[in-house]
Amino acid sequence: MTISAQTDSRDVYGWLRYDDYNQDEYGICKFKTDAADDIQPVWPYDQARVACAGAFAEGFYYVYLYETDGYNATPYSFNRIDLSTGESTQVADYRGMPFLFQDMTYDYSTQTMYAIGYDESVYTTLLLKVNLTTGETTIAGKIGESKYVALACSYEGQLYAIDVDYGDLWSIDKFTGAATDIGYTGERVSEDLQSMEFDHETNTLYWAGYNFLGNDRYLYGSSRRD
Repeated sequence: MTISAQTDSRDVYGWLRYDDYNQDEYGICKFKTDAADDIQPVWPYDQARVACAGAFAEGFYYVYLYETDGYNATPYSFNRIDLSTGESTQVADYRGMPFLFQDMTYDYSTQTMYAIGYDESVYTTLLLKVNLTTGETTIAGKIGESKYVALACSYEGQLYAIDVDYGDLWSIDKFTGAATDIGYTGERVSEDLQSMEFDHETNTLYWAGYNFLGNDRYLYGSSRRD
């Protein structure tokens, strides 16, 4: 997210997967927080490989890509994208990954990329650390049996997530994965992929969500601190 000193409106960057209404090109895009329906393509990519999660960190946009035939999702790769040129570089082959990430976020206080993923083999949402050099993941903690669909980290290093069962906002202990309920968001949350991220200049948390009321814009946002 690029912050402009001339306006309260913020630029949000993300990966547009689909839009019924006004979009023909998919991939890296941007929109303003006060005009979220006006989505502008930045760097289009092949729709056969799309992002399930992404976050901005240390000058690059990192994404977990999966392959799709329109019905099935198969893990593919962990990539680093230069937003100034659109160049995408594969960091790791994720074709052996047992699950997709639900979301990713970067902790600036510890220079750590975190992700959440639901492991159906143990019916548990896992909190993961992702090595940005190798793409290797390590388990930081187990959040619990509930599914969580969005993850964000404040500039001070506090993780937050939203669960599917209740539509609540939770704080997440980044050392253990323990979740503490903060309160109801007011939304009936779908299990579809979505994202949250902080504007670190204003300490505002933004959520690109998907609910059961027919919201069908899929965008995964990043927070960009220049």
